[in-house]
Amino acid sequence: MYIAPPVLIRLPSGGFPQAILAGVRTPNTIDKLRNACQSVGQHINIDVTEQSSELILVPKRIVVQTEDVSELQEIAAQLAIDFIEIPSSWSLLHFSASLEDYLINCQWSNEPELNWKSKTFDENILRFIFSPSSIEDNSGKRKPDLRLSQYKRPHQNTKIYYLWQEERCTQVERDWGRYAVIKAAKIQVLIYDKHRFIMAVPVGAKLPQLLERALTLCSGYAPMFIEELPLQQRAINSSISKEKVVVTNLNVTGFNLFRDVPPQIAEMTAVKLEQTMLIKSLDIKF
Repeated sequence: MYIAPPVLIRLPSGGFPQAILAGVRTPNTIDKLRNACQSVGQHINIDVTEQSSELILVPKRIVVQTEDVSELQEIAAQLAIDFIEIPSSWSLLHFSASLEDYLINCQWSNEPELNWKSKTFDENILRFIFSPSSIEDNSGKRKPDLRLSQYKRPHQNTKIYYLWQEERCTQVERDWGRYAVIKAAKIQVLIYDKHRFIMAVPVGAKLPQLLERALTLCSGYAPMFIEELPLQQRAINSSISKEKVVVTNLNVTGFNLFRDVPPQIAEMTAVKLEQTMLIKSLDIKF
């Protein structure tokens, strides 16, 4: 763990240029930033917003809006910090591997299954559950051809994950492994509101780290948790009705919401994970 240096990072938003302050900050950082903004121009806006009340350890969102990119560069120069003009959300998204890339680089072997305590990822509820070791579960349903198993190390509170295909296995990162199983089951889990630029991801299908950071850096807001996603539909009498979102035939509860995600970034994220986005109109108030 280390503290990253302070930096102004441009957001991938339309309209006037905007940038968020990332990295280390001191108690007087905001005052210094305000002074720098005022010296560059009185028209420059600086907005300091608290994160969700549940995220007490996440720092405030500090965003600067100018009329021209050169003004962001000048503000950064006065603070003696870097300014990243290409939005980091784009850079991280392009740098991240795709699901196909990740699986190609996996090393498969014919090792016997570990005899540690284990759970199997159920793609229908997006959770790890205890399951029998036989080829069939209690309902008589045959195990899927591709499965993700979680093993707990004896006498330790750490876990490792193996992807199994028949008798072959490979150790994987949990989040990539989940999307491999979801893809094999032909299930779509990513929801996108193209009018409000909100992307909803089930908590049981957490995004791989770089993709999650890319979506977070679209706005500077940490993802917000919500138990249910209300759809917005207009009834005949012009009133608004709400109902729980049904993600294909999944029985899931809990979503992480990423805001201000441009359509191009949302689509590229889905492509990286070999998903097809479910386009919905969501009735969400931040």
